[in-house]
Amino acid sequence: MFAAESLVRTLINQGVEVCFTNPGTSEMHMVAALDRIEGMQSVLCLFEGVATGAADGYGRMAGKPACTLLHLGPGVGNGLANLHNARRGYVPVVNIVGDHARHHLELDAPLTSDVDTVCEPMSRWVGRVNDPSEVSSMAVEAVRQSYGPERGVASLTLPADCAWSDAEPDVLPAITPPAPNPVAADTVTAVADALKAAKSPVLFLGNDACLDEGLEAAGRIAQATGAKLFMDTFVPRIARGQGRISPRRLAYFGEQALEELDGADLMIIAGSKPPVAFFAYPGQPGELTPKGADTVHLGGPADDIIQALKDLADTLGASAPMPKADRGQAPKLFPDEKLNPGYVGISLLRHMPEDSVICDDSTTSGMGVFPWIDNGPRHDWLCLTGGAIGSGMPQAVGAAL
Repeated sequence: MFAAESLVRTLINQGVEVCFTNPGTSEMHMVAALDRIEGMQSVLCLFEGVATGAADGYGRMAGKPACTLLHLGPGVGNGLANLHNARRGYVPVVNIVGDHARHHLELDAPLTSDVDTVCEPMSRWVGRVNDPSEVSSMAVEAVRQSYGPERGVASLTLPADCAWSDAEPDVLPAITPPAPNPVAADTVTAVADALKAAKSPVLFLGNDACLDEGLEAAGRIAQATGAKLFMDTFVPRIARGQGRISPRRLAYFGEQALEELDGADLMIIAGSKPPVAFFAYPGQPGELTPKGADTVHLGGPADDIIQALKDLADTLGASAPMPKADRGQAPKLFPDEKLNPGYVGISLLRHMPEDSVICDDSTTSGMGVFPWIDNGPRHDWLCLTGGAIGSGMPQAVGAAL
């Protein structure tokens, strides 16, 4: 056995079951370990951006990390755009990047680069194996860091000689990964008091608040208080379809978003941060919270926002669920008219199977598809959280697995 096998076995013990790979010479011992050891599915991707995008989609649907295996600094550089989307979506990913053998780095071979620095902008944590004895412990730390509690990309640099070493470090058992931070009871009480005092409150949802349990609790709160339900424009995963609560998705363009929120005197932030415009425009504000509205934070991406919403609903005595809309009915299509986003949405409403996953790589035109399937077949909608296009098909690969 060589050290890379200990690393793979340790990752399997942490619940990492899939590795999206685009390896090279420096990663061959990791490839051999993946081939020898049962328990981790290795998926070869023909471009690094496919590997990182697939890891993003997998993490959003599974709620736990897959790992990648990429080739040196240029390899991870090719995958940065979709790591950016994962970072902005708070998606757990263990991003393993091979490097030259330690003694070879000083020779400055053509593919030599500062791998750690290349990883850093898109990672919440960057680690490096400095000795073969560290491969298992650093694998555990990478998994731990991917869970946060503010989840994200944990990048681990693995020199080739640390992978091929016959040192055989111990295979480490499973750890309990970090859980989201609990929201304090006094915070929940303060938010409840603010809601009771407001005349036109908005409950602004993001991240895990847009999953089934979070939406149900938010619906109870809205039913009891009259608060309007909005969600962030680009949420990592939205549970949608008939029988689910459907917040309004904030408009992409700042002027439209300001119009939608106009008149609100209170913004409760649940799982996200206060809304901002996607880009700056001359003479237009970047912050989209209405003038004069108070902003109160229930919790952010690192917090257990689902439990916080349930606690808030209970504190308000909000037991009645929000009524659900009837199943959406598709209007007639006119085949002679040009294809447009609305027609795509209507087609999905008619033909999409239940429990589909839609990976939206369209940014703006997807906003025209989105409302048509609001009360259609049950599905999950994965948004382009970082705005880096090219994620849709890779993300779909990971989501399917």
